Amino acid sequence: MTPQASTTKTRDLTPDPAGYQLDELTIDLASRGVRRAGTVIRLQGLSFDLLVTLVRAAPGLLSFEQLSERVWPGLVVSPETIVQRVKLLRGLLKDDPHAPRYIEAVRGRGYRMIAEVRALTERPGTPSPSLEETKTPSSLSRRVITDLLRGEQGFKGLVMTDDLDMGAILNHYGLDETIRLAIEAGNDLAMICHRVNVVAEAHARLATLPIAELDRALENVARYKAKQTPPDPWDEAEFLRRDMEVRDLRAAVLGEAAADQRSPEDGKRSPVEVY
Repeated sequence: MTPQASTTKTRDLTPDPAGYQLDELTIDLASRGVRRAGTVIRLQGLSFDLLVTLVRAAPGLLSFEQLSERVWPGLVVSPETIVQRVKLLRGLLKDDPHAPRYIEAVRGRGYRMIAEVRALTERPGTPSPSLEETKTPSSLSRRVITDLLRGEQGFKGLVMTDDLDMGAILNHYGLDETIRLAIEAGNDLAMICHRVNVVAEAHARLATLPIAELDRALENVARYKAKQTPPDPWDEAEFLRRDMEVRDLRAAVLGEAAADQRSPEDGKRSPVEVY
């Protein structure tokens, strides 16, 4: 005998959660909103109701009759209508029916949610701590450096970037764009810590920036330097000594063999690793 989907209603999660998390998918029941990794997915009306119905029943199978009762209460809905609504929902979720991540079809019987479901006890908030619509590194973000740090928090001191040679920046931004964004963001120092050969080029790029931005940065640097004591003696020999200390620490943690291993030569290595 071919097993049939139960017609008994699947019990909803109790107490009622504020929302659900399915991998990168976040469902906010109060606002009827859906996000994937912070990006809004616009589900309207029946599509949202269908998604929540499947989520609440997960991982149980819902028959066409059950789906009709819960998503279209009081109406007579054909299986083909449900199939088309599931197809629309899959398209919005970018869920491949041949290799589903969320909704699995059981031929002739119904559908079920196969993603792991986690009930949320508090309403999902907006993505945090991101202040940018795009994934802009904080060192290059005016919203972070000027609006938040200098404006909202009232910081008046010297601001420098993170190492602009790190892979998160080097692999996504050219040198000209990096220098421009760093100063326009409100930084006073643009830190090129490893690519000594591009320092002259970076200096030339600075000369093309608005004079007001440069004056602001230079004034903050001068104010900071006036408060400092003279630096410790520093030369190439001292640099090499400290460089060897770092290498010895790496060997102590990883072992001699692992300490000499480097990431693959795929063109995406940061100069930080090879300096």
